[in-house]
Amino acid sequence: NDSFTGWLTDYDDKSNDYRMTGSAHMRVNFLPSLSMNMIGGMDYYSGKRYVWYGNGTSFGKEVNGAAAILNTSVLNFNARVSLDFDRHFASIHHVQASVAGMAFINDIRDNCMNGSDMPFHQLRAKGLSASNSRNSIRKIYQTTDILGIHGMLKYDFFKYAGISFTVNSEWNRHFDKTPQLFPAVNAYVGLKDIALKNSNVIDVLNLTGGWGSAGYDNVMPLLTAGEATGKLPEIPAGAREYHDCLNRTISKEWNIGLSAGFINRVDVSLKYYNKTTDDAFLTYDFSRVVSGLYDEALSGNLLHERSSSISNRGIELDARATLIERPSIRWVLDANASYNHARIILGEEDFVDALWYLDRTLPRFLSGAGTTVNISDFCIEARISSAAGYSILDANNYIGKTFSGFTESDLKPADYLKLDHVSVSYRIPLNVKWLKTLRLHLTGKNLLMTSRYDGWNPLVNSFADKGTLYGVDYGSYPMTRSIILGLNLLF
Repeated sequence: NDSFTGWLTDYDDKSNDYRMTGSAHMRVNFLPSLSMNMIGGMDYYSGKRYVWYGNGTSFGKEVNGAAAILNTSVLNFNARVSLDFDRHFASIHHVQASVAGMAFINDIRDNCMNGSDMPFHQLRAKGLSASNSRNSIRKIYQTTDILGIHGMLKYDFFKYAGISFTVNSEWNRHFDKTPQLFPAVNAYVGLKDIALKNSNVIDVLNLTGGWGSAGYDNVMPLLTAGEATGKLPEIPAGAREYHDCLNRTISKEWNIGLSAGFINRVDVSLKYYNKTTDDAFLTYDFSRVVSGLYDEALSGNLLHERSSSISNRGIELDARATLIERPSIRWVLDANASYNHARIILGEEDFVDALWYLDRTLPRFLSGAGTTVNISDFCIEARISSAAGYSILDANNYIGKTFSGFTESDLKPADYLKLDHVSVSYRIPLNVKWLKTLRLHLTGKNLLMTSRYDGWNPLVNSFADKGTLYGVDYGSYPMTRSIILGLNLLF
């Protein structure tokens, strides 16, 4: 609104973020062919966000100032212990086997408070506790722990053929009564060594194929799930915070491909895949009544399930070529392209109707290319990417309107061509015992883009945690162009 020209000085969205990560790895060799590997990692994030709308904004003037303070902490922890076997027999038989146990813990603490009618505008968001409105407070405490077992057995017969079997078992203790199983098998046949041994042009020619399944769980509180839950039974207000939602995605895929290598310079692979993804949105009731008040129960009951299935079929092509290979100069070029056709094949009638746009917001065509040039101590890298045959559902002008209410006119073409990054680095020659490498680099990211989409960003995904809302632009953040000057030291 032109009448509110002071909004830049009367609006805040400030945050203080802290992050700490760490990992450790240990390997114990029992025999030359038998070892145990242990790895663990931790990622901790803590942040505080202050949002302020003063009278210089239309919303702030209407409510005499509004503010929100959000405190968030996230802790991720993972650990994996594996027993690995790797041995050659009679020089032509190669056997690999592995058994592993895994654990993953995710703990989220989210506390949000907002209010309006602020008496002390000079304090901005930090004066929230003095607001005259009834402050809205939302607290979310959520812990997810997943235990898993992994098994693998692989056999290669020289270069003629090979086959591998894997089984993953995962148990989400908060939701599952029994573990889930995800088997997979992959195989190849070396056509080069069977039929083209004398070829001086073809180095590798493998026919590949595979089948398998995989799963992914995304846990979210009912308070943040929105319309993805579907038509739920009526839930008392005090019990809603003790309801959790599980978005469980299970994919099954089979594929067949061909990979080839030529004159030790060019590698090409082509693969066809057929993939079906079952997307279930499950709502669980973990509430119980203690002394007339709602509290959290140790186990939950399935309250509602909403599901759909999506089919993806396509072709992927990858190529890599070493154009120049000399002692002081090396030039490598790589490229990839893919075609994907997606469609909804199963789902509740109202759910499918609400997701009519989903197969339109997934790109039909994706491609990319990159190059790396090494000249003595200099290195130059660049990469471009593109997408075509898809649209973005522009929801920015429809606040308060349900997603099922959108029409074809709300879809905007989103084809793009993008210069992802360009990097130039120089390895400074050293003659120092305690310092092995010193490299100076200059990198530019998201430098150029041309797109048919008139919004901020054609790579938008405002609801990244909800697969059923892929490709929706709802207040998305503009893409950041960055220039980075760095120094790498290896001791």
